[in-house]
Amino acid sequence: MIDKREISVLKDYLETNEESEPRIARSFLEDVILMFEEIQQYQAIGTVEECREAREKQRPKIAIKDEYNHDCCPNCGWIVYQEEWGGRHLPHCENCGQAISWESDTP
Repeated sequence: MIDKREISVLKDYLETNEESEPRIARSFLEDVILMFEEIQQYQAIGTVEECREAREKQRPKIAIKDEYNHDCCPNCGWIVYQEEWGGRHLPHCENCGQAISWESDTP
């Protein structure tokens, strides 16, 4: 991973050696800095797989029953509804973030 310190070192080098660096080398280093900054932006967003996983968790899924008849997250099995909690239906799993649908006809 590329961190801000590495980019800062390159920028400092360019500033310090402004007069002595050939124009083509300077241009190359400026392009490298821009590429590193763009890579940092993509790293902050996450990988394509992480984005797909997050999007999938936003699609509500119907809770499943465990062996004790509790409604549980279909993704991780965490209990999302229990009579002892005052009958609260949670909109998302508190463990993994999966959206939960409480309508039986919603996929």
